[in-house]
Amino acid sequence: MAPAPAAAAGRQHPVRDAPLNEPGGPTRGFRVDPSRLYEVRADGAVEVEDPVPPAVLARHHRRLRCWWVGAVLTNAVTMGGCFVATVFGGRGAAAASGLLALLALPLLGVAPLLDRFAAPGGRRRVRARPGAFPRG
Repeated sequence: MAPAPAAAAGRQHPVRDAPLNEPGGPTRGFRVDPSRLYEVRADGAVEVEDPVPPAVLARHHRRLRCWWVGAVLTNAVTMGGCFVATVFGGRGAAAASGLLALLALPLLGVAPLLDRFAAPGGRRRVRARPGAFPRG
């Protein structure tokens, strides 16, 4: 962020630097809810991120952990089997177990994809201001 200009360094902007939660402030009593994320995009659209209950988050994290542990264990077993088949088996066994190890690799991507696309909560776009919201 650029430093403040020298002429305006000691002054405060009446709206930008005012506290939002003061009743007589520029927002006329609007209270900021600290459990929400308010984001105003460059085009002026407002997005709100609703809080997610802890029980839902715990269930989501448990599911992610189970997928991740299962994928890592599956890959460890198939790669260990590939090593054993290469050392003790013939070429066919080594090739088959190597193919199994390669087929098990995409399982490592399931947990990150679930975290990205199946995460609880999310953002919603606020289309209209409530009637009690001050117009400025």
